[in-house]
Amino acid sequence: MVALTDAISRRRGRKSGSTGEIVYDAVTIRVSDFSSGFEVVYNMPCAKGGHDGGDDGLALSLVRAVAKVKRGDMGVSEAQRTFLNCTVQEFLRKNYIKINKL
Repeated sequence: MVALTDAISRRRGRKSGSTGEIVYDAVTIRVSDFSSGFEVVYNMPCAKGGHDGGDDGLALSLVRAVAKVKRGDMGVSEAQRTFLNCTVQEFLRKNYIKINKL
């Protein structure tokens, strides 16, 4: 259990196979080879903002979409699909039940 600990707000996981495993969190990715005993650790760049940088990524995508539309490089629907991966209608359909159950 991780309730009421620092670990509750960190993304982490473990994928194990018969010859090795990958263990990761928001800071490192550790790849282990069981047969050779070899292990590689990759240090991840520190993400800023909420959701390990996901909020920043979404905001940046929105800014890029608006800029393309304002410059006339794309229409609104194309920019939504390209940068946000959905249309407003799809977002509303997906979240309508969640919003109405609050």
